[in-house]
Amino acid sequence: FSDDFSQGLALIEATHPAFINTDEFKAYVKGHLKITDDKGAKVYTLGHYSYRVSREDDHVSFEEWRYKNKDHRENGPAVIYYSTQSPHRVQSKDWYIKGNLHREDGPATILYWTNSDVEKLVGWYKDGVFTRDDGPASTFRRQDGTLERETWMYHGRKHRNDGPAVIIYEPDGQTIKSTEFWIHGKKQ
Repeated sequence: FSDDFSQGLALIEATHPAFINTDEFKAYVKGHLKITDDKGAKVYTLGHYSYRVSREDDHVSFEEWRYKNKDHRENGPAVIYYSTQSPHRVQSKDWYIKGNLHREDGPATILYWTNSDVEKLVGWYKDGVFTRDDGPASTFRRQDGTLERETWMYHGRKHRNDGPAVIIYEPDGQTIKSTEFWIHGKKQ
């Protein structure tokens, strides 16, 4: 396959995995794949779906999956940025459904420390709302991986019934430095 055809495969695989590698699919891609340039990025479009990828110095700098002009991907992050200093190292990943940050089985946004696999910031979203039912909606870690801060959110407001909604840790990542108690967005 040509590079353009392979990019079209990536687009369809991300949106219609059962359709991939069928003769029907190959005919569809050949007849419908549109390739355009947008500010240095290549855009591959099939119907309402598009896949945008930018390359710098022969490595991918970002990838973006969209549906009807909104960030959207059913089976993975819709937006991925790669480190400019270390090719192939992911800098951030964001899961979107119909333009809203959303993920059912994990955090919807993950930001990594530069040149590291350590997660700097992790955020849980459902339908574009900052929320999590069974743990902190956001965690922030120091570069060495130790926990610095946890925040519990429910429907976009700081909230926790069974403990502090904000916990700030000492540099060891285990000893609690300070806490804040919040119920439905109101500090207690």
